[in-house]
Amino acid sequence: MTGSVLVVGGGIAGRAVARVLAKHGVDCTLVERRASGGRGMGVNLPGNAVRALGALGVPAEMLAGGVPVLRREYRNGRGRLLFAMDDERFWRGVGQPVCLRHGDLLEALAPPSAVSVRQARAVSARPTASGVEVDVEAVPRPLLFDLVIGADGVRSAMRAAIAPDRLRSQSMSSSSWRFITDNPGVHCWTAWSARDVTFLLIPVAPGQVYGYAARTRGGHTEPDPSWLTQAAAPFPDVVGAAVASTGAELFHSDVDEVRLEHWHRGRLVLVGDAAHATGPVWAQGVAMALEDALVLGELLSLTPQRDWADVGAVFERIRRPRVEHVRAATDRMSGLAALPGVVRDAVAPVLGPRAYRKAYGPLRAALKP
Repeated sequence: MTGSVLVVGGGIAGRAVARVLAKHGVDCTLVERRASGGRGMGVNLPGNAVRALGALGVPAEMLAGGVPVLRREYRNGRGRLLFAMDDERFWRGVGQPVCLRHGDLLEALAPPSAVSVRQARAVSARPTASGVEVDVEAVPRPLLFDLVIGADGVRSAMRAAIAPDRLRSQSMSSSSWRFITDNPGVHCWTAWSARDVTFLLIPVAPGQVYGYAARTRGGHTEPDPSWLTQAAAPFPDVVGAAVASTGAELFHSDVDEVRLEHWHRGRLVLVGDAAHATGPVWAQGVAMALEDALVLGELLSLTPQRDWADVGAVFERIRRPRVEHVRAATDRMSGLAALPGVVRDAVAPVLGPRAYRKAYGPLRAALKP
């Protein structure tokens, strides 16, 4: 494995970075420890994520397997509509929101032939005066690169070289269930929030919905699938029907956040969830990773290699305000969800649309590297 730049992680963030570097003629090697396979869960892409995909050279037809997100409905646990938002109108001129399968998005972001892709596990990194040494599993000696980009997700191995582990549970929910199931008659992005549990169903393909279920107020969802059935019982029939038809395509995981003082050290730079994972309240994890890739790739293309040690600081100065905006919006919505049910239902018709516009409004603006 040789090359001036090593990208660690072959998920959405890593593939996006590799595509940008190839576009700008920067040689890179991408390592991913897992073999790709399966279609995975759903991915909800707001307008700014779709715009970023276009800038990365992903044709619109590559997203055609998903379902456009035209409208959002926020309902209480009994099914009463609290407020609705017109996603199509809000994001007009930016990008049409869409929900599709994770595997389809990975395929759309396939690295170009100029990128050297290896299945390997990078286990640690050490910035040096001239680059970054990386220890790769089953490789006897450290490998030296001019720059290393850690795009290896919320449990990043590269992050240890920058800061002690900074994982923390998301304030709204510490764990969640995600699943793909038969569509029980849901026509748009729809969330139902009861006293301490929220269900979300989004059409993701013909006849299918992507589901998300979590406790609010920082609660934990049990890892046994029977929790889903029990939690769905008080909700409207459409929620129970979706849960009842789940099969093998369901996944339980912690919901963690990453909050770091710095995203870089020398010639080691973190991007995406490795640097700044937030809760999935506004579906901005993918969008922020794609935007990171665009900004970092352009910076590297404009900066002489001898000065790459300075790129991390410039990258962070450009990107942190936008990421912190998303984090603050996430914290505000988590606070709204934690209100007592009667109070939340009373204020949601006013505060909900306001929170939506406040969260997404600044993200309509184009990137300014």
